[in-house]
This record gives sequence, C-alpha cells and structure tokens, in this order.
Amino acid sequence: MATIPPPVYMLKPGEDRVSILVNRTLTIIGQDDGKFLVSVTDRDYQYDPSGEKQDIVFREAFASLPQAKAELENQINLSLAAGLIEREFPRLCRGGSSSLTFAGVHPRNSER
Repeated sequence: MATIPPPVYMLKPGEDRVSILVNRTLTIIGQDDGKFLVSVTDRDYQYDPSGEKQDIVFREAFASLPQAKAELENQINLSLAAGLIEREFPRLCRGGSSSLTFAGVHPRNSER
C-alpha cells in the first residue's frame, strides 16, 4: 500500500532575504470516500503580519494517490517558479547532542 507523503513547507523570502513574506504548506489529505485531496495554503505575512489568516491557494480531490502525488509535484514546481523555496525543519537527532548549536538547546556550559 502506498503511503501519503509528508507535507511540504515552502517560504517566500522578502527582498531583504531575511523576512518571510509567505509561508506555504502543500499536502495530500486522505478522504473517507477514498479520494485524496491536494491542498495548498498560504500564510501571507506581508498583508497579515500576525500570520493568523490562512488562505487556500489550491484544493482539488483526486481518485487515486498517484494522481494526487503528480498534482502535488506540479504544485511544488509552480511554487518554485513563483519564487518560493523549500524549507527544511532542523532535525535535532541528526548528529547527536554535540552537533547542536542553538544555545537554548545545548548551551556550551552544560554538563553531560
């Protein structure tokens, strides 16, 4: 049985390359009726600095998972063409605790 891929998170950086204008989520959601919903939503920080409002950019149901995966790839490519970049969440277990560099997570003066 094929599995639904994890959500893809993308960002659109501001001109200063520091601020974030848009935070986009692209995902496939399995439906009770056997269909698969491809959903693309944005939190637009340029017009709503709080980021509370979420706008639906694209939403369509597909009869099979392969069709939904193909549309998800299409939406990712369209997002990349529109200037969004894929965002990777940091994985804390990647290199063990000695590789953590955030002071709040692993301060230099902590004891092991």
